[in-house]
Amino acid sequence: MTDNGDTVYWVREPDEFPDRWRVAVNGARDFDEWHLFDGGLVHFLVSVFSREWVAPVFPEDFPYPDKPPVFKPYERRIVS
Repeated sequence: MTDNGDTVYWVREPDEFPDRWRVAVNGARDFDEWHLFDGGLVHFLVSVFSREWVAPVFPEDFPYPDKPPVFKPYERRIVS
């Protein structure tokens, strides 16, 4: 998740081939706006932080040059 509220998801399909999993980005302001990155999680992170790939829902100046990225594991919530 970005500090702007945009969320990044790991698309775990096809289930039996994790090397084919992709990444989806959802905007904080428009929940219907999804962007799919056709590559794995590490490739996604390298591409985003090098600005090789820019998600349209991210702020124009993301990643912020004066604020280093921080990784926080997503807190899994179980809904029953």
